Amino acid sequence: MFLLLSFALSGFAHSSILDGRCRSSSLLQTGTRDGSNVRTNHPDLTLENWKKLFPSYSLLDLDEMSDTAVAVALNTCSTTPDSFCDGFANGNHEFNKSAVWKMLNPSVYATADGSMRTLALLTNYNRCQCADSPKKFCAPDYQLPFSGLLVSCGADDGCTAVGPGLDPHSFQFQGHPMAFTNHGPSGVCHPKLLNLTSFEMSNLTLPGMSNCEKNWQAFTHNGTLFFSQWLQPEHKVLRCNVETTSCEAAFNTSTSLLLEKHIHGGTPYVELDSDHWVAGAHHFFDKCGGDPQCDQDAHTIYEHMFFAIQRQPPFAVVARTEWFMLPVKEGFADAEWVGTQYAGGLMRQGQDVILSYGVGDCMPQAARISVEELKQALGL
Repeated sequence: MFLLLSFALSGFAHSSILDGRCRSSSLLQTGTRDGSNVRTNHPDLTLENWKKLFPSYSLLDLDEMSDTAVAVALNTCSTTPDSFCDGFANGNHEFNKSAVWKMLNPSVYATADGSMRTLALLTNYNRCQCADSPKKFCAPDYQLPFSGLLVSCGADDGCTAVGPGLDPHSFQFQGHPMAFTNHGPSGVCHPKLLNLTSFEMSNLTLPGMSNCEKNWQAFTHNGTLFFSQWLQPEHKVLRCNVETTSCEAAFNTSTSLLLEKHIHGGTPYVELDSDHWVAGAHHFFDKCGGDPQCDQDAHTIYEHMFFAIQRQPPFAVVARTEWFMLPVKEGFADAEWVGTQYAGGLMRQGQDVILSYGVGDCMPQAARISVEELKQALGL
């Protein structure tokens, strides 16, 4: 058991990928300020919503560090015990050297000295196995072994292998970088706390926890760590003891999902202003319309929104934005996999927030938006 309250605090993190996609629910408080009652199935329109809401945004190309990260992953998985790279806990530890590795679902964070790093999943279990056709949806051979591990990368000091885990969610706790992740075979997601200073990991426990909970959203109040565990049909908030790594139910507030039935969490919370925390959530749907001949996995569309909660108990949801799709770097807007998007990281940097996300289970991406535009989008 780790004692997490020393400077080398021990433990936090979170996840989601391919056929292991059991995702937590999410969102909206009765009486919220709703950015839009109009839902669209047209991805071009929801991408336009992003541009309308955040006209001064800029992109950060996290893919620039992918080659270094992949090199670290290949070297690590060739020389360490098999379990270190068994991010999916599938029991098939044989290292597959022939598959294409990608950096997925990043979460940017600030270290204790203020520098920015990226925590991400490196895996050969991705949709871009055809190296000669990078825009094509190209699934891995599911009969072959697959591996995955978390890596932490800095712009100036390279990448460090962290250990097993899936899609991470970095956050700050008492001035220290932590993360929420999970680890387990398909359909069984064990929540973990990851210390991003020491890279120690420990289990999070909750009585009655379901087998697959992946989108817990962290925030801190009066020195105590809280998570949004569920956002639908109630906003269920957990209180966690960082010394014992045990969690208990703390607050429930009624939510009213005005549009979709299945809204999921995603990013941790960051400070919006003195009264509100803000985080991102998502939902997804397929364009196949029940057609059994349609490749649903290649036609899944994800949309995101930001929402705000009060900074005082019971942490009710009080506002939300319109739905939007996330932008990708130039040249990839027409990729077959671009509709699959997953925002798992959010950090505050001065008067901006940086949203980090994966696109298509193929590419890491991040976008910088101003806090002022975010507040306007939320109506706050």
